[in-house]
Amino acid sequence: MDCTETRRGGFGRSVVLGGQGAVGKLFGRLLRSEGVVTLVDLRQGTSESGVSVMVENACRPSPQLIAEMARADAVIVALPADIGPAALAAAAPHMRRGALLAETTSVKTPIAEVMASAADRHRLEALGVNPMFAPDLGFRGRPVLIVEVRGGERCRRLQMLIREDQPRHITRIGGRALIAI
Repeated sequence: MDCTETRRGGFGRSVVLGGQGAVGKLFGRLLRSEGVVTLVDLRQGTSESGVSVMVENACRPSPQLIAEMARADAVIVALPADIGPAALAAAAPHMRRGALLAETTSVKTPIAEVMASAADRHRLEALGVNPMFAPDLGFRGRPVLIVEVRGGERCRRLQMLIREDQPRHITRIGGRALIAI
């Protein structure tokens, strides 16, 4: 199996929208151990081994970005809350059934509704993730808030990559699991 071939529930290919920001780079580092990662941003940046860079507008994807998202096992929306929902809505129709759509905003209610609708309409897994620390510190041992909007194998895999131990606290809000790990 080469690094772009997807294991069941894995991430052979991932796209990070907002990939040149601190949170986007955090997810790029996390996912590159799983396969090929494409960081998408309006800003040109540098890429590391196993990571490519596209200078694109996530809210108005080009045919090249659409093709990249269509091949991806996960699309992570690591953009500010004012543009995250538009980027999420632009990405979801181009993703393949069963792929993971995740977002990283700190305020979950506005984007969770958009994500739930998109996930149901396009048969995607959906997860809200909020690293509650400075992204440069890395995930290890740090608190992360997770809202499972539409669960599945890829949601579980991303949570496993993020955490070392079991969740310390689980609360249900509106029927959705809210997990602090």
